Amino acid sequence: MYTIGVGTRGKALSPVAIYPNGQYKYDMVDVEIDDAMLEKVAETTGGKYFRATNERALADIYREIDKLEKTRIKVTEHSRRHEEYFPLVLAGGCLLLCAFALDRTILRATP
Repeated sequence: MYTIGVGTRGKALSPVAIYPNGQYKYDMVDVEIDDAMLEKVAETTGGKYFRATNERALADIYREIDKLEKTRIKVTEHSRRHEEYFPLVLAGGCLLLCAFALDRTILRATP
């Protein structure tokens, strides 16, 4: 498993309150990411820990993970089919049987 710590180091601008008119109040807050715990999770699962401090670094991390991860996944697809022609074939067969029976009995032409 790969773990990624996302956020700047030190302080970052973050919303801390919302005013009644819907606007946010921003303030500098400490960014606290438990790097040690994320590293331990990655190490335990045989993965790697990454730290992204900006959007470009995060994109680079995703590219690196794509290069590292080469596991083939077997996908099994199931589909259920329902044939729609059977009622029409049955009706056609019945009409053909009726035509054959009528031709041999009631509608028989006499020479």
